[in-house]
Amino acid sequence: MTNEERLELIELAEHVTRTAPENTGLPALARIALASLQAEIHSYTFEDDPQPLYTAPPAPAQKWIKCSDELPQFEGEYIVYETLNNRVAHDYWMEPEPAEGFWNHYDTSVTHWMPLPAAPEPGGDHG
Repeated sequence: MTNEERLELIELAEHVTRTAPENTGLPALARIALASLQAEIHSYTFEDDPQPLYTAPPAPAQKWIKCSDELPQFEGEYIVYETLNNRVAHDYWMEPEPAEGFWNHYDTSVTHWMPLPAAPEPGGDHG
């Protein structure tokens, strides 16, 4: 795989992580793929053929997306920054008709948004 192909895959995985609904499982799969693409060689095994062992960096932090650059592609709940109260909140992106979406609570006061993080795994470390 060339470096250019690798960068294209990273860009695609980041896009899926931001835009696909969590209930499809695609964001989680994209995060796994992204981590494997960003992994660095940690050491090698020395069996018949040397095989690199990789260590993945921590999952990338969610990034704010400007509403003027991009709006959610799917209805659902998102983290938003709204200027009505100048704070981070959550809101629901509604799209009753294609290309006619709006934020349910803060509407045009929302300037930035990001997907909700994945829920913790049951029985996992929640802290």
